[in-house]
Amino acid sequence: MSQLRPGKRELITYIISGVATTLVYYSVRFFSRNIIENPVICALLGQMCSILFAFFVYKLWVFKSIGKGLKNLFVEFITFTLGRITMIILDLSVTYFCVKNNYEFFIDLFRLKKIDYNSTLFLTFESFIGTPKRFEEFIFSTAVLLVAAVVNYTFSKLIVFKNRQKS
Repeated sequence: MSQLRPGKRELITYIISGVATTLVYYSVRFFSRNIIENPVICALLGQMCSILFAFFVYKLWVFKSIGKGLKNLFVEFITFTLGRITMIILDLSVTYFCVKNNYEFFIDLFRLKKIDYNSTLFLTFESFIGTPKRFEEFIFSTAVLLVAAVVNYTFSKLIVFKNRQKS
């Protein structure tokens, strides 16, 4: 990747890191649903774990932020987290209104009861999409993550990791 223009390298590493961060989010959110009934709490746990993971991956690998010292690390982490709060609020709001309180409406709207959940795909990823309710939750969490990817990249690039290494 060292032969790529810096902008392309950054975008490619951001996408790879974003996929890994998304896997952390989905893993924590949907596996915790096997233990915790409340989808809002599971979404919050997924957000917290993915923010911690993403901060270090984006700082060190994507944006190669070279700010030194504990104070700089703390400022970057707080700024990074504050930038994610909007997306956390969006995720929790969508989860509360669409998944926790109105899931039956959206399951009917998306016709999710008509899907065969005994197919290999749904059985393989049963914790994520194995029932109409889980699949509806997966759809909304994915929509929020797509919006978050664009917003978070812009915020991280322009505000959080501005002490970047010049390639």
